[in-house]
Amino acid sequence: ENPDIAKHAHKRLYDAIRSQGVREISDEDPRKRKIFDNEAVRVYEYFDKEFFGMESVIEKIMRFLKGASLRGEESRQVLLLMGP
Repeated sequence: ENPDIAKHAHKRLYDAIRSQGVREISDEDPRKRKIFDNEAVRVYEYFDKEFFGMESVIEKIMRFLKGASLRGEESRQVLLLMGP
């Protein structure tokens, strides 16, 4: 009846973060292209007010969660976050 019951934790977390909204940083500005090495970077509204300048790191974490939510190799790995 309810498909959310069978979701893995990775999928629940990924869906919760994406539900707040996602936008892409425009690559028209040459300064932004230089900062992000000409890569398209998504800004997740869930983290927008809390973290500044961490777009690339958050993008990597979201790629991990997406792969894990699709039951890929990442779903059998541990995400270890180290830092201050």
